[in-house]
Amino acid sequence: MVSSTRVTSIGAATSAYAELPWGQLSLSSAAAFLVTAAMLNFAPLVPAVRAEFGISNVWAGLLTSATVLTHTVLQLPAGQVSDSLGSRRTIALGVAIIGLSVLASGFAGGVETLLLWRMLLGVGTAIAFVGGLTYASTLVAPQRRVLAQSVYGAAANLGTLAMLLISERLAAFGGWREALVIEGAATLAIGLLIAWRLQSNGAHAAGPALSWGATLRETPLWLLGLAHLVTYGAFTGVTSWVVTFLWERYGVGLEWAGPLAALLTLGAFLGRLFGGPFSLGRQRTVVVWSCFAAAVSLGWAPLAPSLPLSLLALFAFGWFFSLPFGAVFSYASLVSGRPASGREISFINGVANVGALSFPPLIGYALDSTGSYVAGFGMVAAIGMGVSLALGLWLPRARV
Repeated sequence: MVSSTRVTSIGAATSAYAELPWGQLSLSSAAAFLVTAAMLNFAPLVPAVRAEFGISNVWAGLLTSATVLTHTVLQLPAGQVSDSLGSRRTIALGVAIIGLSVLASGFAGGVETLLLWRMLLGVGTAIAFVGGLTYASTLVAPQRRVLAQSVYGAAANLGTLAMLLISERLAAFGGWREALVIEGAATLAIGLLIAWRLQSNGAHAAGPALSWGATLRETPLWLLGLAHLVTYGAFTGVTSWVVTFLWERYGVGLEWAGPLAALLTLGAFLGRLFGGPFSLGRQRTVVVWSCFAAAVSLGWAPLAPSLPLSLLALFAFGWFFSLPFGAVFSYASLVSGRPASGREISFINGVANVGALSFPPLIGYALDSTGSYVAGFGMVAAIGMGVSLALGLWLPRARV
């Protein structure tokens, strides 16, 4: 039996994961995989969609961002849905909406219809992600919740990698419509499996949820939301620019910039996977210092004198951004002394998604103003350091 104290060896980390209820955790984590896969499956298909409909780059951008927009706007309502329906039913509902939206997108007769399906997709991803993360937190005791939530976060990264590898190949095989139909049908099939096999909430389910007024008065939730903003939100912003950064800063050809940029995603996956065991007994420390280390890594990336050192900095940024994922969400319950509700989880995630929407244009604005990635990435790094300082000063110690 591995205690909830600090894990200091790979063997102990493996044992910690071995004790998790993997059957139910795998089913709930499938929601995270499907959410990120559905949100990113469209990007590799944009050239084919643009060619068929003859749309402008503006329309292509709208189709790409429509899902992210509704996903972000509906984070808080998704928490309400999870608390009202229960996280198990919320997962099933969200995955059903995802599957139907992706499937219907493959039959869209025009760009306006396709835009509507992309927006509806964001409704499903918001509901499924919050429901799944809430469910994962009910499977284990509070002190070990960071393990389950880290696995959930790693599954989301797998969804990202899968779609980057699969969508374009499916489109090459049969066209963008066929790719979406196949992905939508597969999502519905997985959704049926989840609805059939996923049990009711685990033994550590949350009690009655706080009201929204009480939730918004919880200072630790705001601080944890900011921590998630400068990790997940910053990662999303940097990811949208990293290929261009490698091309312009180091002269890397576009055919190589994409694969090299995948080091950022690889670091993110490994950070989330190992972040759970590493955070046991030290969640607060991991949250505070990961924000600082991620900021330092990002600030160094455009200053590095060579491409290998810059890639190392980007890998480190991906690692440190992902390391505190489970700790951020599990620490909310450790601070309050009770299981976190869907509303609390959706609030933390909602704050981060504001960053995911804001950082890409802010980096672009800094680049337009200065022509320097030192300013663009440095601005995000400075915000991360400020948040790290605020966390160190004001994030309360755990009660349990």
